[in-house]
Order: sequence, then C-alpha cells, then structure tokens
Amino acid sequence: MNTMNNNFQFSRLLMVMRWDMFTNLKSYLNMMLGMTFALLPFFIMQLYQLSKQYQLFPDTIDLSYWGMSQYVLMIFSIAMYMMATQIFMVMKTTGQREQFLMLPASNLEKYISRFLFSTLGAAVAMITAIVVSDLVQLIFSFVLLPGHHQSVCLSIMALLWKIWTTFIESIDSAGALMLSLLIMTCGVLVHSFFILCGTLFRKHTIVVSGILFIVMIYLVIYVIESVPGTITTCLMHGDNSWIFCLLIAELLLAGFQYWLSYKVFTRMQVICNRWINL
Repeated sequence: MNTMNNNFQFSRLLMVMRWDMFTNLKSYLNMMLGMTFALLPFFIMQLYQLSKQYQLFPDTIDLSYWGMSQYVLMIFSIAMYMMATQIFMVMKTTGQREQFLMLPASNLEKYISRFLFSTLGAAVAMITAIVVSDLVQLIFSFVLLPGHHQSVCLSIMALLWKIWTTFIESIDSAGALMLSLLIMTCGVLVHSFFILCGTLFRKHTIVVSGILFIVMIYLVIYVIESVPGTITTCLMHGDNSWIFCLLIAELLLAGFQYWLSYKVFTRMQVICNRWINL
C-alpha cells in the first residue's frame, strides 16, 4: 500500500485513531487528570468564597455562579488553544515518530486523526474534567455551603443557552449577525494559528506559540492604529461591507493556516531538526 498518497478511506482513519487511542491512552488519561486537578483548586476556592459571601449577601449566590461559569468557559477556551499546540504530541521522540509515520495509512488520514484528537478529544477531556470538578465541589458544598447546592455545569449550560438565543435573535439584524460571525471566525483563526505552531515547532510548543501569538496581537493592534480609523470606524458604525470583507479574510487565512499545517506534516521525517518538524 502506498502510504504517501493523499487518498482517504474512513476505515483506515478509524484504524489510525484506534491505534492512537490505545498507544497513548496513559498520556491522555494523565492529561485529563492534570486538567481535573488544575480545576479543582479553583472550584474549591470559589466555593469557599461563596460560603463567606452567602452569610452576608445570600441573594447574590446565583450571580456568583453565573460569573464562575464565565471563568470556566474562558479557561476551557484557553485550554482548547493550548491543546491545539499539542497536535503532534505523539511524535516527540524518534521512536514515536517512526511508529506514527510508518502506519499503513495516508498522510491525510494521519493528519485528520491527530486533528480530531487535539480538538474533539481535548474538548471531551476538558468537559470530563469540568464535570468531575463540579461533582467534587457539590460534595464540598454540603460542608461549606449548607442549604444551597448548585451545579457549575448547569450554570454553564444556562449561559451557553443564553448566548445561543442571543445569537438567534441577532439574525434579525444583519449588522449584529455579521459581527457575531466575525467573532466566531476570529476564534477559528486563532485556533488555526495554534494548530500551525503545534505542527511546526517540536519543543516547548505552548510557550513558543503563546509568545508568537502575543507578538502577532501587538502587530495587529499596531496596524489597526496605523490606519487612520478605517477599520475601527467601520466596526463602530456597523459598515456591513467591511465586516463581510474581514469575515472572508479571516476564513481564508484560517483555511490557509490549516492547509499549511498539513503541508508541514507531509514533509516530516523520522530524523528532523531539533526545534522544528522539518
């Protein structure tokens, strides 16, 4: 079988994913446990603060859980971007690279497998960590917050539902809809950037990607400020044509970065540069 072509077969993709899951199961479980133990102190600390607040302002507990759910969603987003940089965490050593690259599957199937693990797999791991941490905080709430027990997960679901209903209502307004889509595509663009960094860099991918992202943010801000109010004015006054152009530009750039990430992967070798995967 020619494994260097770009042909796609769903059965081979499942084979690669099954191999990946069982080969790296210990690493995935450790990652999920690490996420859980990272969230637990935050949950317990917030619960302790709520127990003090409940004695003085009992009517504000629901608002506090609402704010806590916002923090958890922010942590979830950051974790998803961090995990995007770990797309090829299974190829850190020469032995791991040789095993993965020699699998009887095409480059496209291998790349899709790793992409799914670093996105959907990371999302499942993070959601599991949130649910476990929420169950633990519910148990502790019987001691720290007797008489008032609330699930953070339910608060998150209520917040997501409110965001969704707000988005649906914004469909009636073309400007609000375009702005909402612009924000979502911006998230996709950032994700594609971290995927590309995770594919290109071999060591310290989270740190290097974070530094490059900060530099890129400052460059974007500098460019926006250099242009005499064109972009900011159009956004503030709801110029839909400019927003649509930015939306298309973000989608094209995100698609280019995903494509470039795949092309970098197709050129990976068993023995490569110490710092980059080329």
